[in-house]
Amino acid sequence: MYVYVCGLNTNNQILHDNLSVVCCPTLMCVGDLIHVTVCFTHIFWKDSSGWKLTGYKQKSVPGDADVETNWKIYGSGNRTAAVSSDGSLLVWEGRWRTLHFQSYIEELENSCQHYSFPVNNSQYVHSYVTENTEDFSEPHKTREELGILEASGSDQVTANDLRNTDHKTSPHKCSSNFGQVSFSHVAVEDNTLLALRSDGVVLYGSVPVPLKTKVKEVAVGKEHCMVLTEKGQVYTWGGGMHGQLGIGELCKSEEPVVINNLQGIMISSVACGAWHCIAQSDCGDVYVWGWNESGQLGFPPKSSSSHTIFDSFQHTCQCPGSKKCSPVNHYEQKNSSCREGKDNSDRVEIPSGLSARQSGPKWDDSRVNRDRTSELVNVQASPKLLDFWTEDVNVTSVVCGDRHTLFLLEDGSAWAAGMNRFGQLGLGHTRAREEPSLVLRAGVTKVFAGGWNSVFITTTPLQL
Repeated sequence: MYVYVCGLNTNNQILHDNLSVVCCPTLMCVGDLIHVTVCFTHIFWKDSSGWKLTGYKQKSVPGDADVETNWKIYGSGNRTAAVSSDGSLLVWEGRWRTLHFQSYIEELENSCQHYSFPVNNSQYVHSYVTENTEDFSEPHKTREELGILEASGSDQVTANDLRNTDHKTSPHKCSSNFGQVSFSHVAVEDNTLLALRSDGVVLYGSVPVPLKTKVKEVAVGKEHCMVLTEKGQVYTWGGGMHGQLGIGELCKSEEPVVINNLQGIMISSVACGAWHCIAQSDCGDVYVWGWNESGQLGFPPKSSSSHTIFDSFQHTCQCPGSKKCSPVNHYEQKNSSCREGKDNSDRVEIPSGLSARQSGPKWDDSRVNRDRTSELVNVQASPKLLDFWTEDVNVTSVVCGDRHTLFLLEDGSAWAAGMNRFGQLGLGHTRAREEPSLVLRAGVTKVFAGGWNSVFITTTPLQL
């Protein structure tokens, strides 16, 4: 296994050699990598020995010793969440704090007759106590007896602590009368947290999202949220002025709304960038929508005027390449897995060398659809089929950074499109690519992205 990384390096999240931009896929010496969580200023790596961190190391980010091996880690620029081995949901606030979601919330879901979303905390409690007391054998019960925890000094957890969408947490345990909820997945941004329970219920903040179907995947952008149900339907809500809701209008929605244009298509996975979205079908098709100012949707934008800031950035590639581990790399290990193999026959080729790659992919590549749509898109308000590849090419994985997208094809090739200001596309330069460009020709098994970085996992070393 070989792990290659490119993109932003201002916090030494890739290399410790004072390079702010790494535009060529560069080898990171890790063990048998299991998972990667790419954040804006730092990267979490999980191998057989546990979690490790490169990049920004301050109080807002947990250190290596603060994360247990069997946890699942999710992060954004300024926020980190984790699902522990017992299914508890934790957030990092200088130390790990547990978000307590109690099983009586299920009673609230069933008993509230005037459910709205999102729910104001005080209204949520009020409707439970005053409008639904007939559901209990003793309607005269106090709020404490009904499970509504009142503040009584600094050692008590308040009702708002349990339900607030600002995620104020408490290290104290709640009443043992209610069972702890188990979680399987979390999607987190600096101001948003979506938590997927093991039973398929999604909590937005700490309020259950009113969907009458089980959810299997969640994702968040800077201003919007997205969920994928077990039936293959996609719901979105939040800000939509960049078309990221996919409902055909540039507007916001406070309630989850199904994307009608994807009805009848069995969607298998979803991903969110900062203001763009991707949905992948079970037959390998990719649907894109949202903001496209850098071509992150895989279509050229209508105008290149928005790229002025990128074009003004002068960059001369100084990347150390991938032939050996950097001697000051945090993850350098003394084993042969970090070294280049002697047999060139098993190497993964970078298309045509770095100089040729600067002009983009070769259009005589048999995988590229010659009749693809040449429509120019700045904002795509509804899902659009990305027809860049021929019909016999299947996409197996799609991941999003803030303003770029990585595509992994069935043949093991990796492609990238979108913003490239910090070399996050791995193309050897820092110019935006407005259509998918071939990064690695074969041998790629996994791709990860986040912020302004990309990670490629290959079975064989690269050929430079």
